[in-house]
Amino acid sequence: MTDQYLSTSLSAAHSVTRGCSTPTPAIRWQVLRDLTDAPAEEVAADRARVEHGGWGAVLLAARDPDGEWTGGACLPGRGDPPQGDGQPWTSTLPVMLELRALGLDPTSETAREMTAAVEANCRWAV
Repeated sequence: MTDQYLSTSLSAAHSVTRGCSTPTPAIRWQVLRDLTDAPAEEVAADRARVEHGGWGAVLLAARDPDGEWTGGACLPGRGDPPQGDGQPWTSTLPVMLELRALGLDPTSETAREMTAAVEANCRWAV
């Protein structure tokens, strides 16, 4: 790796981290982990915020009382059909995969409660 490449890479990383002072926690913790020398404790603390802010919180707030999203496992179980070519709904499986990608800590109380509710109430077609 050349000095010029290293200098450019470090400059880009600093630019990204400066711009991440107030982004969604799902992005910030991954930037800290991948582009900085932030201590593991700082990364973990930011990751723990995923369920309380940004897209993680938005998705968790959209959950039905029974733990599902829009009443279905892989397809929405309620709501109006989409108009045109779009798919405005989402259902339980895609949301849970998205929460995982956003960094929801699987050991958090929220994640444990969510998975227990899905296990108890969600029916998967076989």
